[in-house]
Amino acid sequence: MLVHADPAMESTNQLDLKDCNGKPITLGLLAAATMVSGKPGGWYHYQWPVPGGMFPRWKSSYVRPVQAPSGKRYIVGCGMYNDRMERAFVIDLVTTAVDLIERRGHAALAALRDPEGPSSRRTPTSS
Repeated sequence: MLVHADPAMESTNQLDLKDCNGKPITLGLLAAATMVSGKPGGWYHYQWPVPGGMFPRWKSSYVRPVQAPSGKRYIVGCGMYNDRMERAFVIDLVTTAVDLIERRGHAALAALRDPEGPSSRRTPTSS
């Protein structure tokens, strides 16, 4: 896990991560991103605690694979708890991150961690 909303999860191996019901999260995300040949990504749904909350809720995450200029491969994803989430917003965040990694490789991670950067975790507002 290279970039995450919870800094304690960054730079750690999360391959065995499971939700409250024992459903594999990381393996499910990897499968969603790579299972269908020719499909650029996929959705995965699992239960996860809401930050600052007491109980887990259903979370939907969109993931897709990307290859950096160095040849290194990553899985990029974004998830939301909002029951009426806008899928296009989540896909746009992932597409932006994929573009950065394709162009800048590992150097893109700093921009992805930046709370004011192009993949900010803030909810969009209307004007």
